[in-house]
Amino acid sequence: MTRYIIVRSFWTMVNLLLIITLLYFIIALVMNTIWFRVPLSDYLEPMVVSYFQYLKGIFTKWDWGTSLKNEPVWETLLLKMPYTLRINLVAFAIYTPLGLLLGIIAATNKNKLMDNFISGIIMLFSSLHSLILIFFLMVVFGYSLGWLPPIYPANNAPINARRLAYVIPIIALSLYPIAEIARVTRGELTEALDSQYMVLARIKGLDKRQLVVKHGLRNSLIPIMPLIITTFVSVMMNSFFVERAYSIPGVASWFLRSLVTPNMDSFVLYIDPSVVLMISAFYSALSLIFSLAVDILYCVIDPRIRMGSKK
Repeated sequence: MTRYIIVRSFWTMVNLLLIITLLYFIIALVMNTIWFRVPLSDYLEPMVVSYFQYLKGIFTKWDWGTSLKNEPVWETLLLKMPYTLRINLVAFAIYTPLGLLLGIIAATNKNKLMDNFISGIIMLFSSLHSLILIFFLMVVFGYSLGWLPPIYPANNAPINARRLAYVIPIIALSLYPIAEIARVTRGELTEALDSQYMVLARIKGLDKRQLVVKHGLRNSLIPIMPLIITTFVSVMMNSFFVERAYSIPGVASWFLRSLVTPNMDSFVLYIDPSVVLMISAFYSALSLIFSLAVDILYCVIDPRIRMGSKK
């Protein structure tokens, strides 16, 4: 297990480096096409040299460069990171257990009233995209009822107002993942409970709780774990639009501003290379670390699994 973690951590770093490399050259080529328009043969060598200088700054000084506004991007990321992590991690802590719980309840009450009720909730939540939902929540609970802040308040606002400001974006990010996780959990657990080994376990005298928790749920979680990874990545992507719509001063809003800038009644492509690379590395690292953590959890769910074993 230790060997597996070391090897996976190494390849996580390699993958992150490959992502940064690919993005660096893509951004450099786009900037050359839009701004410099130098022949590629003349532009390629300076681009490679600047790439290795960029990597040298990261590895020797942890210097990720400065933005076009002459702001150090790493320090700026540290200021904006808490906003983005807070809504994504709190949403994850809500939609994952709640989706699993609804799926378990539906599977253990198959074709009953509770199952039909949860299936209705799943259908409803599945049709609610985060971008549409947050505008609805802002209008109803923010502007109309006044229960919650309609947009994210300023940093000098009262602490209670800033805490309440997370309710709307977290709800907007959580409902669709709840439906997806509940739907897959219901299907996997229903199949597990109807399998032959579960029938044999009933004959041996195991009660319902033992059947569901110790046998059915443990085996069902193995195919559910990849869904949790993809759901987390999907929610992070949706948080781009949620942060922008709700005026949250997080990483996603900063990223969008580094790509386009308003110009009268339209938008102009405005690539801030150091910002785009820093934020892309940040989101890629989160996804890769989360994927590694889920792989390790496989051994907790089912001790028979030995990650990295040669046998």
